[in-house]
Amino acid sequence: MRTAIAIMVLTTVAIAMVHMRRQDARVRHEIQRLQLKQISLRRTLWDQHAVLAGRTNPRTIEKRVEEISSNRSARHRLVSNGN
Repeated sequence: MRTAIAIMVLTTVAIAMVHMRRQDARVRHEIQRLQLKQISLRRTLWDQHAVLAGRTNPRTIEKRVEEISSNRSARHRLVSNGN
């Protein structure tokens, strides 16, 4: 009787340990997946910061203002000429 109880307790402990190890492996896998996603998102953010820095550069803004004003002038000439 005592032997049967001991076997049942040891079996229960073994099953619990296997379950905990599997759960641990799942959690570690999820952590790794999230870390890889974080790296990818950081790279995307870095790229977007670089693009934004280029667009907010004073020289770039001046150039874009000149392009817009020259396009308006050209459009105004076309409308004035009746084309």
